[in-house]
Amino acid sequence: MVRTQRTHNKGQGRNRKARGPPGIRSFNRLENILAGGREADTARAIENRMARSIQKLELPQEHKLLFVIRVESYRFPPRTTAKILKLMRLHKVNTGVFIRLTPVTAAMLQYIRPYVVFGEPDLQSVRDLVFKRGFFLPTETSADAINLPLNNNKVVEDRLGEHNIICVEDIVHEIAALGPAFKEVCRCMAPFTLKPFKQPKLLSKIARHYTNKIGPSLELVNLSRYLSQMI
Repeated sequence: MVRTQRTHNKGQGRNRKARGPPGIRSFNRLENILAGGREADTARAIENRMARSIQKLELPQEHKLLFVIRVESYRFPPRTTAKILKLMRLHKVNTGVFIRLTPVTAAMLQYIRPYVVFGEPDLQSVRDLVFKRGFFLPTETSADAINLPLNNNKVVEDRLGEHNIICVEDIVHEIAALGPAFKEVCRCMAPFTLKPFKQPKLLSKIARHYTNKIGPSLELVNLSRYLSQMI
């Protein structure tokens, strides 16, 4: 019994050495807290600057299809920024959604500029996203709360047949053309989960570049060169 207790104490000693002395651990925790506080302050300052820039933003005169990708940025988005990201369903890094560019969505994108990159996808990118990364969200009556892959035209017809959308290719056309059922199609689809970009910091740098380069218009990114590696 004594031998067992002694062995246990030795193990505790090794664990303490691995973690470091208590004073060092406390200092590291304090450093992390302070770093998080500084990052949150920076994020709030940038949010305020982006909010002011919206007043000078030239609102789009025509509707466009955009694809928006969440990128790595500040770990603690301020409250309004977090609400917009949630509203757009961009909960995680490397997720993307289709949106219709309107005056309202333009202002929202300007607000969350440090956290996203966005641009006009070409038809091939839309098709690849839908066929390779597209999933339906489960319905309220679904037996299993899991997303359904878009590999069955019968499922598409069951979900969107009332909008004359009966196959996966119809979904591609409705999204690419910003058709009358665009909102309904996007609402029943899950956000697209993308593969990490080969240079993960590059997309974050692009987001920071456009955040620092605030102009009167909402500048778009050429997404085709990046999406081909992420789909």
